[in-house]
Amino acid sequence: MSRRSKNRTAMTDSTIGTGTSYESINAEHEGALDIRLGKVLLSRTPESIARSLRYALAGWSNNTRRIVGVTSARHGEGTTLMSQSIAAIIAQDRQLAVCWLDLNWWKGETSPDHLFAHTIAGYVSGTCEMNELAERTSVPGLSLIAAGHLPASARSTVAHSDQLATLVHDLATMFDHIVVDLPPVLTTADSITLGQLTEGYHFVVGRRMTPIKDVQACVHDMEPTPCLGVILNESSRRSRPKSSRRRRG
Repeated sequence: MSRRSKNRTAMTDSTIGTGTSYESINAEHEGALDIRLGKVLLSRTPESIARSLRYALAGWSNNTRRIVGVTSARHGEGTTLMSQSIAAIIAQDRQLAVCWLDLNWWKGETSPDHLFAHTIAGYVSGTCEMNELAERTSVPGLSLIAAGHLPASARSTVAHSDQLATLVHDLATMFDHIVVDLPPVLTTADSITLGQLTEGYHFVVGRRMTPIKDVQACVHDMEPTPCLGVILNESSRRSRPKSSRRRRG
């Protein structure tokens, strides 16, 4: 996997990154990319990362896949930032209705679910309706849906449920594109099941975190869901852990 350009993030994929030129799609949007819920800054994508992702996503208008996932081998590799950035860039540059859908119930305390009035967890428990889930952001066209809290004993059941599959299908009728934040493959086997709700996924590899053999193993495990590309995230914070065992659950 080689780096594309000197930016801190690169995406490698032969199926995207062709078509509209980098210069034409990037001319109107410079600087860091901020996503806010009301007055709260939810995420900030550095300019170098946003520029690199825009370059790689230049051919998105020619891509027929409307439900795309983003995953990684383990926590801390930048999946949430990258998935939100991809969703925001598509909404901003293509002027489309895009939904960022969080299906990663394994984030723990790092999830900002308290900022959302309703979540997927609430929906599956019957406390809200589908049309109450999406929260509009400061980026025109971009809406976010939070995962919420599910007890560990319920996560696999929800991941395999017809209720969740139907929800994703119905959301796809409301938005032009859906970008799904998936759990890490080495954290839970349910990432494979959730990945099958998408039409393909991007795989995030954090700096000095995941060896190539683990990336290859994860991509193999995710089959038959196709890997659309690898995002090399050199801004991830942790160094590579010693163990690469998968946790089941």
